[in-house]
Amino acid sequence: MRKQPGFMLYRESSALFEQLTDEQAGRVIKAALLYFGTGEIPQSLEQIEMIVFTIIKGDIERSVKRYVEIQERNRKNGEKGGRPPKEEN
Repeated sequence: MRKQPGFMLYRESSALFEQLTDEQAGRVIKAALLYFGTGEIPQSLEQIEMIVFTIIKGDIERSVKRYVEIQERNRKNGEKGGRPPKEEN
């Protein structure tokens, strides 16, 4: 399980979801959450759902990569001892 609390779903994705029925969109969202939580790619999606899922999957992977980069940057900064105390006047 990931420590990351979530992933970004971009506004541009709404155009993809508009092409799906509510039922199809729900299956894609559930597939995205499953992939984010376990890394498992569901095989039960219809072709159009799999196309949309594949695009969302790329967004998830970019989000995870960005999170890891920020974590690493923060870890390195923490090793430096943090921000120096402010001088009092």
